[in-house]
This record gives sequence, C-alpha cells and structure tokens, in this order.
Amino acid sequence: MTQNGENMRRVLVADDDSGIVHVINALLTHDGYRVNGCGNGAQALAWYRSALYAGRQSERYFAVISDYRMPNMDGLTLFSEIRKRDQATILFLMSGYITKQMVGVAGVIGVDEILLKPDDMGISISHKLAKYWGGREPI
Repeated sequence: MTQNGENMRRVLVADDDSGIVHVINALLTHDGYRVNGCGNGAQALAWYRSALYAGRQSERYFAVISDYRMPNMDGLTLFSEIRKRDQATILFLMSGYITKQMVGVAGVIGVDEILLKPDDMGISISHKLAKYWGGREPI
C-alpha cells in the first residue's frame, strides 16, 4: 500500500445514526477522502471484505470509522474481525460514552483512536486521519 495510492484516501464509516454518517461523509469528502457509509457493523464488514478481496489495492480502505453500539454487530466486533485479516487499516471507534473496559478491549484489538461523540466529530476526524496518512493533509 503506497501513500500516493487512492486506497490511502478511501474511508468506510459505520454508524446506525444516518446523520452522523452523513456529516462525516461530507467533511471527509470535502477534505479529499473517498467515503462509503453504512448503518451497521455487519454491512461494514461485508463491504470491507469485498474491498479487501477485490484484488486491487485501489479498492482497499485506508481507514474504518465505526460507532461502538450498532445493531447486528458492534464496532469492537467489527474491528476484531478486520484485525484478523489486516493489521494496516486505521481503526477509529466512536462512542457517546467511553468506559475503561471499552478502552481496554479496544487496545487489545488494535484500535488506533477512540473518539467521543459528539466532541471529536467534525474537523477533528480529518486531522486525526491526516496524522496516519503520513502527516500530510489530503488533497
């Protein structure tokens, strides 16, 4: 995966609140990311696997941003499944309430950032992604 490849700017967002997905999509798209959004962890995992196994680097996701609580599959379960196949994808977990247990499990799984909703929403997400994108702002 190269930093100049399109996949480096491809982001998957999973949240059962369509308003959150819409806001993150708009902000990241404005900052040059290609964003796909969905409403639950099971759908996100299916999209992630499809991109991972597409055989083209340009289809892979650079980052996955997920809510903690969602129907069908929560964010930590989603990230655990992703980490079984891929150690490189950046993982951001969002929650309205962060507990010590959540932080502990997220650390074991390899979550890169935990974001407090709504405090860390908006421009903060783009800046945090830029840090993982090699410190360069997206085009």
